[in-house]
Amino acid sequence: MRVDGAALLELLTRLDGALSGHYVLVAAGGTALTLHNLKTSTKDVDFIVDSGDADEFGQLANGLSDVRVGVFERGKAWFNPLPADYVSAAVRYGSFANMELFALSIPDIIITKAARLSGDDWGDITSCRESTTWTELARRFTAYSKNNAIQLNNMRKVLINVFGAAPEDLVNVT
Repeated sequence: MRVDGAALLELLTRLDGALSGHYVLVAAGGTALTLHNLKTSTKDVDFIVDSGDADEFGQLANGLSDVRVGVFERGKAWFNPLPADYVSAAVRYGSFANMELFALSIPDIIITKAARLSGDDWGDITSCRESTTWTELARRFTAYSKNNAIQLNNMRKVLINVFGAAPEDLVNVT
């Protein structure tokens, strides 16, 4: 089963009624791309819980959803630490009674997908090609702590193969 924008909104509305306390959620991955209208649907739902009880959110979300809901701790998407300003760089998609909803910025989506670079990630990254430039990505990448050589190499592959950067222009992308 896949989740489109309408189903995502329905899930969030049900969740909002079940939550106690205030939450700030930042959609990541395909969920964020679906909110940005760069993808028609996502096979799972991923949120960073920036404010609120992540365990409570995860239990409620997975209990109310027919698909897996991934919940990431504040400041991380999958295994990636995000820059401190990831929420202010994100796009605000509205408020519910108990939740504020954001989606990672396009550059942050690409960078977090490039860090793991699975087969599905290539397609998702390619869907963002018209929404940013390689220079904007390279600039945003400087805000990230570089975990390892694989992350750096994957980002260079994306900048060259998807966004058309010349290898010699990437000397300073570290």
